[in-house]
Amino acid sequence: MKKAVTRRPDLSTPDEVAALAAEKVRPGALTLVIANTVDRAREIHDGIVERFSEGKSKAKRLRDDAPEIRLVHSRFRGHERAGWTFLRRDAQPSAAGRIVIATQVVEAGPQACECFSVGRWAIDNLSPCFVDYGAGGVYAVSTFIGADTMAHCPTTIGSTPPPAPEPGSSWSTSRLTVDCAGRFRLCYTLRAGDADAPLATDCMVAETCVDTYYPTPDVAQELPVLPAWSSSDGACARAFRDTGGYGEMSVLGLSIECDEIDDGTGGRYVFNRVNYCPLRCNTMPTLPECVGCMMGGSGGF
Repeated sequence: MKKAVTRRPDLSTPDEVAALAAEKVRPGALTLVIANTVDRAREIHDGIVERFSEGKSKAKRLRDDAPEIRLVHSRFRGHERAGWTFLRRDAQPSAAGRIVIATQVVEAGPQACECFSVGRWAIDNLSPCFVDYGAGGVYAVSTFIGADTMAHCPTTIGSTPPPAPEPGSSWSTSRLTVDCAGRFRLCYTLRAGDADAPLATDCMVAETCVDTYYPTPDVAQELPVLPAWSSSDGACARAFRDTGGYGEMSVLGLSIECDEIDDGTGGRYVFNRVNYCPLRCNTMPTLPECVGCMMGGSGGF
């Protein structure tokens, strides 16, 4: 296969690079554009797509004679990278050609940046405590691990909401085993709703986070304790107690190998959800809504 390398140090903007790539693509050939950052790669990609599109606004689409246009960078998750068959050596470009816009991740191969694809965040205590103030509403507060190694509600509950956590206590210890090294902020969020069908509108009962440096991939590391918490949204706590909810594990950080770990837009990447049962499942575990949920535990991903 013949290869040609074009070096154009005079090109300074993503739009100029996009114009050159659109000019250089040839039928049945691969055109590779390597950018230094994810944001620059995205801008170049968008500029190339624009040059091969027709129509306006929502009706805009790639022309029938357009080449394949692919974007490759480290913020894609494992299930998305599974579709990168076009990076294989035997992958043939389409008749119109193929343009791949990538960061340096393409040099290490599509499997190099599978950060937070495989691992386990083991949290020893995930149990919330619900306090019913009657007309004052229902509120949630973190439990604490007693001398009997069991989770307990705070020993003293005030007469007015919201309830305070057990003085001097944390919520839980935890350990992380994950497939990449880096500095991460891990958060556990309690939401009312269904983990199997999460909605953007699911309300948040509480959230607790921990910051850590994880130096060695695939080795279990004890994390700083997850802080105690108390809810301020009585309506959401009642919904969680009565109809069930879920815990959401998320991460935001910077890995040693793969740049930013996020959801692709700068927000936290949710890598696992843990179902909880309504409280009535404690006494009626055979109810249909009690199948496949749990009051606490930890999650692999």
